[in-house]
Amino acid sequence: MSDTGQSEFYQQAKQLLPQQYSDFKRAVETGKWPDGAVVSSKQRELMLQAIIVYEHANPAEKSKTGQMDDSCASKSAKVVAEAPEPINQAALKNIIVKN
Repeated sequence: MSDTGQSEFYQQAKQLLPQQYSDFKRAVETGKWPDGAVVSSKQRELMLQAIIVYEHANPAEKSKTGQMDDSCASKSAKVVAEAPEPINQAALKNIIVKN
């Protein structure tokens, strides 16, 4: 694709209509167009590029391709740290002396 063609592609991809964006995502996921026609590998590649450009240009979109949501259990669970037990000075001294 020439620089001019690539620039036009990016401009068009940034301005996809929400229905076009949804259709592209569904076609990439299922390998078929809404009418049932099979998506070629070249079409799939171009649609993936368009989806990424669209999502980058429209950051308010919630579900971005390749990103996971923030519902990870480690982020939502309260982590309560237990206080460490006090160091037994005599045991520590014995370990140091033995080594």
